[in-house]
Amino acid sequence: MVSLAAASKAGYDFNAKYNCPASLKIGNRVFTNYESKGAGLISMRTAIALSCDTVWYQIAYDQWVKDGGLSPKGNLNDFFFKAAKGFGFGKQTGVDLPSESSGRLANREWKQSWYEANKNFFCNYKTKAIPAQQTPLLIAIAKENCVDGAKIRAGDAVNFAIGQGDTTATPMQMIQMYAAIANGGTIMKPTIGRAILDNKGKIIKEILPQRVGKLPLDKPTLAFMQDALQAVVTEGTARYPFTGFPVAVSAKTGTGEVFGKNLDGSEKDTTSWLVSYAPSEKPKYAVLMMVSQGGTGSLTSGPSVRKIYEAIFGVTGSKADPLRSLFPSGPPSVIPRLTTDGRILPPMKLKSSAKNGG
Repeated sequence: MVSLAAASKAGYDFNAKYNCPASLKIGNRVFTNYESKGAGLISMRTAIALSCDTVWYQIAYDQWVKDGGLSPKGNLNDFFFKAAKGFGFGKQTGVDLPSESSGRLANREWKQSWYEANKNFFCNYKTKAIPAQQTPLLIAIAKENCVDGAKIRAGDAVNFAIGQGDTTATPMQMIQMYAAIANGGTIMKPTIGRAILDNKGKIIKEILPQRVGKLPLDKPTLAFMQDALQAVVTEGTARYPFTGFPVAVSAKTGTGEVFGKNLDGSEKDTTSWLVSYAPSEKPKYAVLMMVSQGGTGSLTSGPSVRKIYEAIFGVTGSKADPLRSLFPSGPPSVIPRLTTDGRILPPMKLKSSAKNGG
């Protein structure tokens, strides 16, 4: 969604057709779609639904060239970096949990600081790297990083466009972003606690919803984004896990490639994730699942996210029963009551309106 926001700022037409080849050569490296599948000329909406990486590779590369490539201009557009910052990458959400990570926004400023911290290592790689890292490829990369490791290269730009490379994000950051897409663009501070009570149930401090920002989107782009996320479920990469689901869900799948090997010498598998909200038209809930070395987002995270929504909406098979839902009368809006010994009383349940116990 960051790339869609960047494309909007750069003036791309959402109603135009874009080429989705199986691969795209940038310099001397070939960047591919996941599983190297192409889709031909497709709309921007379909590019999101099918998760066509090569569309975003091309857009990101073209914008990198316009910004000067390896010799950046003085007045940079940096549409992708700026959009990511506006979505909250590289910034703590402020959730009331200890030791929250801010993730990493691998923009030009970060690349410069990374270079300054690692230049000595790369320029003395043969004496500082362990024997296992003394491969021809890694030595060549070290030599390149020693000379101009602070520069944003073409590969950095195209990887950034699909969330690969040096940028990282926490599940909490991702759910905050997609909740903002769902609610119309307002970034809210996530909270675990609802209030602080004493042992007699008296409110010491109430924790109220807090707006912390707005997504960098105009209304047409936000509407297009919401429609595209629904298309991911109805005709795209999340179609499989949500087939027959009675509540409209909007989602985006992700399959993050991971460099390196496991302790047994096997290659690390991809990170599976799926982030979503529902119902699509009047969202109430946002659900995310991320599985380290879990494979694809659709096949691993998708079915589990569906199970969560089944519990939330009281779904059995292809039918939803509000009386079987997690919150029959809606999400709790009042602070729960306590017993005299400090235990939290369960929420009140609705009684079935059917006669004769049916």
